[in-house]
Amino acid sequence: MDVEVKAPDDEFTNDGVLIRALKAGALLRQKDVGRIINASERQVRAMRLRGEGPAHVRLGRLVRYRPRDVQAWIASATEINARAG
Repeated sequence: MDVEVKAPDDEFTNDGVLIRALKAGALLRQKDVGRIINASERQVRAMRLRGEGPAHVRLGRLVRYRPRDVQAWIASATEINARAG
């Protein structure tokens, strides 16, 4: 039985969402941020409510994220394991 393996469509890859939003100047939804960081919408919301997630924009009842804020938050969360060898 042959199984066809398809290359992932960059629309659905984690970095593809962020790159397209950066190019378009679009705001991201919680769902988009979740895809980027491999977390559920619920986890993204919980982080926002605890003040632990990326900076967000509130437009009435809508919560949106600037791609550059998500990118900066990811960069600031990066830890370098510097072990003395």
